[in-house]
Amino acid sequence: CMERYRKKCQERHRQKLRDMKCSIDNRSPRQATHLRTKAKKNALMEDRIDQIETENRILLEKMSHIMKYKGGIANKNEGIKYGHSLNKERRKRELQRITKQNRQILQRIQESQPTYNHLEWEEEAKTS
Repeated sequence: CMERYRKKCQERHRQKLRDMKCSIDNRSPRQATHLRTKAKKNALMEDRIDQIETENRILLEKMSHIMKYKGGIANKNEGIKYGHSLNKERRKRELQRITKQNRQILQRIQESQPTYNHLEWEEEAKTS
């Protein structure tokens, strides 16, 4: 009877060893959900994409404006403060005065007789 009891205890012990689970958790720790989603990085990326799309839209509008107006460069400043000059008339009169003086000087030069005779110089160069 003792022998049977001992065998039964041994068998129960073996069964417990087979069914035994480890008491130490060897799995990797669970990752926090806020670290997995990376909300801050995604928000920054969305802001950057929105900024790029806005800049692209502005460039497209500028290009269409250029194409609409015969492909020329729109470098004219149409602002009110650049629309007029305070001394435009004075500069225009000054330019006309200078042009008139230049014409008079040109006319005097064309009408004057030369003081040196190049033909005489050539004769002197041949004889000497």
